[in-house]
Parts: sequence; structure tokens; C-alpha cells
Amino acid sequence: MKWLFAIFSIVLLTGISRPSRACTPDCTDKECGDDGCGGSCGTCQSPAKCVVGHCVKGCGGLVAPGLVYGSCCYKGKALRCTAKYGGKWAVKDCGGDSNCRWDDLMGYVCDPTLPDYEDPTHRQPRECDFNCVPYCKNRNCGDDGCGGSCGTCPTGDKCLDGQCCHPNCEGKDCGPDGCGGECGHCHDWEFCTDSGQCKRNWGC
Repeated sequence: MKWLFAIFSIVLLTGISRPSRACTPDCTDKECGDDGCGGSCGTCQSPAKCVVGHCVKGCGGLVAPGLVYGSCCYKGKALRCTAKYGGKWAVKDCGGDSNCRWDDLMGYVCDPTLPDYEDPTHRQPRECDFNCVPYCKNRNCGDDGCGGSCGTCPTGDKCLDGQCCHPNCEGKDCGPDGCGGECGHCHDWEFCTDSGQCKRNWGC
């Protein structure tokens, strides 16, 4: 009997009687990201980013023309993307599909106390669309919303709101250049006149 007790003790100590649970990777509806077992479902090719298991360029068609950001709901999560900088994503777990609701100010958010309805303007569909469609209508430069470009400006010009702008600083020492920049800055003891000249501030 002693040898049976010894074998039983070894089994308990080595953990042979308690086999570890096998992890089953899950990549259903996923083309990138974690597989749930420490592995990967795939990687995205730049400039696409991995967002909730999808390779997305820019904001993936989420931001309607004329808007700065877009939002949507996906598998119990509230997603938000800002078009600036090629698409900056934020994902929040709502704990269930029904908890992702429309807010007139913030878009789709995690708040089950809000009425269950969609964007009344229909510019932000509830279901996420990750297929990015480049938008360059009336734009000849800058971001196309999908990580690409609508074009480049000639040397010396600046891209301002999708249009090439030629800075105008002729005869000016300071003040705006007409393209969102400055022609220069005056010394602390000077001020910039409306015509773009630095004049000494003599005080009162």
C-alpha cells in the first residue's frame, strides 16, 4: 500500500492528474490581431492598421466627406476614428451590442441609457464599414481619407484644406502668409502692422 500512496503523491506533485486545458485559436471574421491564444491571425500591410481584426486604411470609409470624425458599432464595441493624421482609432468595449447607442454630440458611444436609434442624418451608419473609399472630390492635394494622397503641390506651395496655396510674403516682414503660415515675427519691442511691417512699439 505504501508504494501506491507514493505513486499517488508523485502524480499530484507533478500535475499529471491535472492536464492543462488546450487553447483553441479563434480567427473567425479576423484577418489580423490576436488569435486568443497568444498567436496571430495575420498582419496588415502598411499603411493599413489592424482595427478589431480588420486591416483598415485610414478611417475605412467611416468618416463622411465634410466630417472630422466618424463612429460606429461592432460586436459590442464603440469605434471612433478621427480623419486627421491618416486615421486615428479609438475602441471601447460596451459589454454588449445593445449598449452601443447614438449620441447627438459624440456619435456612437457606450451608454445603454440613451435611446436606441441611429444617426438621424444617416451620415454615420451604425454598423462599421471597413472598406475605405478614397475621396478626392474638389481636392488636389492632401490626405484622401484612406492613407493615400490626392496629390502634391509645387515646390514652395502649401496644401490648405485640399487646395494648393502659394504663400504671399512679398514686401512683408511679419503677419499671415495667406496659407495658414507666417511671413515672420517681430521683436518683443515691436508690433506687426496690418501691412506686414514690424514697427517699434514706443508705448504710451
